[in-house]
Amino acid sequence: MISFRLSDFEDALTKNKSLALSVMFYICGLLGGSLCYKAVFKSDASYLKNLFTAGESGFISVLTARLCLYLAVFIISFLISFSILGFLFINVIPLICGFGTALKISYYYSLSALGIGYSILITVPETSLFITLLVFLLNKFSAFSKSVFDTYVKKSDIMTGDNRSSYLKTVFIFLILIVLSAVINSAITYFVNPLIQI
Repeated sequence: MISFRLSDFEDALTKNKSLALSVMFYICGLLGGSLCYKAVFKSDASYLKNLFTAGESGFISVLTARLCLYLAVFIISFLISFSILGFLFINVIPLICGFGTALKISYYYSLSALGIGYSILITVPETSLFITLLVFLLNKFSAFSKSVFDTYVKKSDIMTGDNRSSYLKTVFIFLILIVLSAVINSAITYFVNPLIQI
């Protein structure tokens, strides 16, 4: 029998505080994007239509758009991690991603039942894969930024050569995973998109 104790939950939350914060900021972005859509875009969603449907005609264009977006998020996150105070601002990225995802899903939900199907078949799996990778990546970037803070502010040399090379290997592995997720998400979008004509 599996027993659940509150102390086990608190221990897991304490150990994974950075992951929990990223998820919480992503959820806040989802809520903010949904509320913004209802308040601003519900009456005239033509801007969102142009934004979400632009350039999605061929597989290469879909792949290029996904790669540009995912790599831009990766590079911005990577650069923030080198900042002394980057660990304080790194969670702005899942907040913005959640906001954009909520706008996209809200737009498709407002169209029809086909829009709901489109969101379930394309947007949700695409976003889930990317956000899962992003949350774990931001956890690594946040830890690195905290070590940069400790090195410069507290004058403690936590980042040795082995730690730096391990960090760079991890970042490179995440970079490869992000490129693979862009390919997978582009394939999902390209092959399922013709099935649902909104």
